[in-house]
Amino acid sequence: MVYLSAARSKAGGMCAGRAGILELGSKLVEPTEAFAQQPFISEPESRPFRLHESHQDQISELPPGATLLASSRKTPIEIWSKDDQVFCIQGHPEFFGDFMHALVEWRQANGTANEQEIAQAHQELREHPVTAEDLAIIQHTCRRFLH
Repeated sequence: MVYLSAARSKAGGMCAGRAGILELGSKLVEPTEAFAQQPFISEPESRPFRLHESHQDQISELPPGATLLASSRKTPIEIWSKDDQVFCIQGHPEFFGDFMHALVEWRQANGTANEQEIAQAHQELREHPVTAEDLAIIQHTCRRFLH
């Protein structure tokens, strides 16, 4: 981050960190008060929204000077930023429903998720899908951050 600060560059990131849990499916993300205060966030984007999740890793603490922007039930650090230069998302705004269903099947076939996790993921994707509105919130936020 030192290089980014000196160069005044912007960086975004998705899905990385510490091993130990599995998040798979459609998860409700709750923005913090700081979310709406970011210059790249507009008011409608500060409501809870769903994100596709597929990770066994997550960060366990924010980098120095970073701001927590959103959490989900199993991922306390779901979205964070550092000033106007770094914006990171644990979930996958680039995934669509059909891809998520295929990914769940792939995780089942290669043994990276157990039967209970697979069943729960399919149920979440059916009963609580990530909507076009949900995707628009996070995709719009990413575009505004980068511009």
